Amino acid sequence: MKTIVLAAGMGSRLQKILNGNPKPLFNLDNKSLIEHSLEALAANGIDDVCIAIGFEGEKIKDKIGSRYKKMKIDYCHNEQYAHTGSMHSLYKALKTPQDCIVLDGDIVYHPKAIAELLKANGRSSVILTNCCESVDEVYVTLNNGRVDYLGKSVPDKKERFEFTGISRFSANFVSQMFALHEKNLSNGKHGEYYEDCAYETSKIIPWNGIVIPNLAWSEIDKEDDVQRALNALKDIRRHQKV
Repeated sequence: MKTIVLAAGMGSRLQKILNGNPKPLFNLDNKSLIEHSLEALAANGIDDVCIAIGFEGEKIKDKIGSRYKKMKIDYCHNEQYAHTGSMHSLYKALKTPQDCIVLDGDIVYHPKAIAELLKANGRSSVILTNCCESVDEVYVTLNNGRVDYLGKSVPDKKERFEFTGISRFSANFVSQMFALHEKNLSNGKHGEYYEDCAYETSKIIPWNGIVIPNLAWSEIDKEDDVQRALNALKDIRRHQKV
């Protein structure tokens, strides 16, 4: 099963502290975001990863190389990163529909998130956790364990969870995502996020929610997120010592 790390974006809101570097190379406690992610994957026996690069992608290649510890690392370059979204990076990285794990490249997370995905036995699934009530959350709601909403706003009466950017898709699910993406491309729509394509596909094929309460996890979209990510990293390390 292929593992894709989506690392092509420009990180425009963080460029003041990124100094021209891609966001996955942001240094969080003496290690880049993408290295934290690769270590979580390695802890679960993942040994073959493709990193989808774009903005300043050569810097990621120079930092990580073709191997990270015992992991084989390949790269896919989305040359159109400036005007396409993460779905196009995934489309280029996979090339053909296949079972895969897909991760955002700007997150830190406890390795157990990957362990839970690997237990899904081929079912398309997404890791969710309780909401932190930050400004930029993507909310998910479930109906009998299946995703039935993904977006920025949810009615208060509905139980909601936070999308973590950690997913698993079956080959059949990916095939439907690709068909939707190709249709969008033909209609001049280039900028969609992969999670939006996944949500649309979930109306046809189940996308199961795996809820991990109080998951030690964070994304970094803006400067205010850095402290949250540092706190998540401390929680990860504390739990690993128990």
